[in-house]
Amino acid sequence: ISSLIEQTGAAAASGEAPHDDFLPVEPESLSDAGLTDTQVEAIILKFLFNTGEATGRVIADQTRLPFKLIETLLRQMKHDQLVVYKGAAPMNDY
Repeated sequence: ISSLIEQTGAAAASGEAPHDDFLPVEPESLSDAGLTDTQVEAIILKFLFNTGEATGRVIADQTRLPFKLIETLLRQMKHDQLVVYKGAAPMNDY
């Protein structure tokens, strides 16, 4: 335990993460992440209800999911009239 505490303290002091940090594999689909479309849609709608508006990239950052998965859901949510586009966003964003 003392070794771990020293390692964590040294990393915090230097501003670097330890080299043996766990980095999960990016999911290719929502099912790979263990989620359903309905669950993620509910999270997106709750986030938008509280923030009012956000770009697709901000939503992806908030949900910690890849934008390519969020983009598909946002397109479907727009089709279902759950969200609307407020204006053009840069770089293929919503």
